[in-house]
Amino acid sequence: MLHALLDKLWFRAFIVLLVVAVRVSRAADPGTVDPQCHDDDSMGATSSNSNLKNNGRKVESTETGESQPSQCTLYIAESTIPNAGLGTFTVTPRIFGESLGAGDLCIPYLDLAWHYPKQFFYDPFADYVWMGNQMGMAREDPGSSIVAFCTGLGSIVNSHSALINARRAIPRYDPYLKRREHPGAGAISPYQNATSTVIRAIPAGAELFKSYGDEWFAGRTRQFGHVPLIASYEEAEKILKSFARVASNRSEELQSSLYNLSLAIRDVYNNSRTLNGLPETLKRANIAAQSSISAAYQIDHIRSHQWLQENGRCVDAIEPGYSTISGAGWGAFAARTFRQDQIITASPLLHVPQLRHDYMAMFNITWDEEQHTHVRHLDKVISYQLGMNYCFGHAESSLLLCPNGYGVNYINHAKTGQGANVKIRWAHSFSAHHDDIVANSTLDDLDRIRKSVLVLDYIALRDIDKGEELLIDYGPDWEDAWQAHQDQWLQSNISKCEYISSIDMNQQLGNAALRTHEEEVADPYPSNVEIRCHPHVIFKNSSRNYGWTLATYGHPCRVLDKYTIGLDGGKPSEEYFYKVLVEVWPYGIDSNLHKEWPYDPNNRETKEPALTQIVIARVPRKALRFFDKHGTTDMHLRSAFRHWIGFPDDMFPDQWRNRKQP
Repeated sequence: MLHALLDKLWFRAFIVLLVVAVRVSRAADPGTVDPQCHDDDSMGATSSNSNLKNNGRKVESTETGESQPSQCTLYIAESTIPNAGLGTFTVTPRIFGESLGAGDLCIPYLDLAWHYPKQFFYDPFADYVWMGNQMGMAREDPGSSIVAFCTGLGSIVNSHSALINARRAIPRYDPYLKRREHPGAGAISPYQNATSTVIRAIPAGAELFKSYGDEWFAGRTRQFGHVPLIASYEEAEKILKSFARVASNRSEELQSSLYNLSLAIRDVYNNSRTLNGLPETLKRANIAAQSSISAAYQIDHIRSHQWLQENGRCVDAIEPGYSTISGAGWGAFAARTFRQDQIITASPLLHVPQLRHDYMAMFNITWDEEQHTHVRHLDKVISYQLGMNYCFGHAESSLLLCPNGYGVNYINHAKTGQGANVKIRWAHSFSAHHDDIVANSTLDDLDRIRKSVLVLDYIALRDIDKGEELLIDYGPDWEDAWQAHQDQWLQSNISKCEYISSIDMNQQLGNAALRTHEEEVADPYPSNVEIRCHPHVIFKNSSRNYGWTLATYGHPCRVLDKYTIGLDGGKPSEEYFYKVLVEVWPYGIDSNLHKEWPYDPNNRETKEPALTQIVIARVPRKALRFFDKHGTTDMHLRSAFRHWIGFPDDMFPDQWRNRKQP
């Protein structure tokens, strides 16, 4: 009788625990948010029913793609998450803090929703981009209208909230070319070498996962359902550990029955992210209880080395570095030797049919003071997105094919027979590539396909030594366009302009004293730069940590005064301190700030957000830096070179040639 009573009490307690889990999961759900981009550690995924996205590296192989190099450490292959497209896998175990890959190229895309008419708008990059201001691109645009398309590990890695094992990387800002010195200024992305790191031990064969941020999945509930978030898995683990404690002395049959009941309850309350985080079997639940929920799920997300060799593509064959070609910026270098006709790497393609509107076109946008809104002027294209330079195109088609594989966007141009040592070819033997689409699909068909279905192999044209730069023929259309651009640049006055970037300003001035606003009236700084204060200056109780990273942007500052202050012993300091006027937007009421904000987001009776000015004294020089004003860096030059890379004519299907002249 006593045992039966205890079993009933235990059963009821477990049911109560599950009901609480449902309620906690509902309360913790972030709700519906903007699904377009990822902020912080948030990113995009391919069409998937779970938290995952692709990334990859590449392998050497024979012309048929059957031989994979034994030294390969990273592969792209079908994800372990159903319907998630490609995933990236490590062949070797990885330890905390270890670097992954050699560094991704990040391409800024500006104001896509503004430049692309809403009636035609579909963004093929939406599931593959990060919030630009979280990737060090706030200098281009501080808001959410700039996104970072980081190829390689930045866009072909999936997300599983119980198995996050890699951290996104902020790229290095390297505006290598200067507008006064080279016609290529503004034609290449300055955001280079974003190298991801391991944040927990990864076993051999495991798929790599990054966090897209909870908001990314919460904003795609219709697509993915109520996918467990990071906190959901943590709550699920607590439930399982509690279950194990009370069930330890019960029969295995009773444990199995009750756990199956919990799964049935989960299926009824399928909007509970916490219950959706429970493993499918009691055996896996016990692993979660005894170790961690990550250990329970890790089992299903490992591929064998042999399977990856037979079904994947190796993607760690390219090392980025400064090109041997003058003015080319960064380039791609062979990480090992390759024989003629071997596969060097592979890359998925994002297809952009552009049937109704030029996706890369940029128009003049002005501010209408009377209507208090921005106005698009779609009658004239003033420039094109920088991303155009990294996509394949064809003179007889509106289609763009944009690679997002590891390292391939670093590959520079050389003519075939005059330096080119790499060619592209459809990845016929790779399951992620669909030859039937190349053979039969029209541009209208491609326009309806909202996922990556095409893959390129990059093939060695001859034997290539380790460390040799990889070069590909961009085609005659690109060559003609580049020659015309060089001629125009030489005839222009841009090489004589007095422009100086904020990078050069900070390097030249170092810690030299800054001019006050009054002094600037007579001796102004260049019109394209502004002084910004470190974010910590507005906090009263700041730790005074004024370390600047690429992602640190701060607030606009005006220097009102400068002075030295006495130190111990009465001697004046050797450096100036500054009294500054800081312009900030309100974040709500915070007692740690120098001033209470006039706006409380939780109180509808307060004023709408407005720019607030705060005067702060005793600001050290290290808390002040020069930044480029928005829209003034080289990538914004209307005269910057823009042209797609030529796709080989003999590979391009006739049914895609919608601009072919009769």
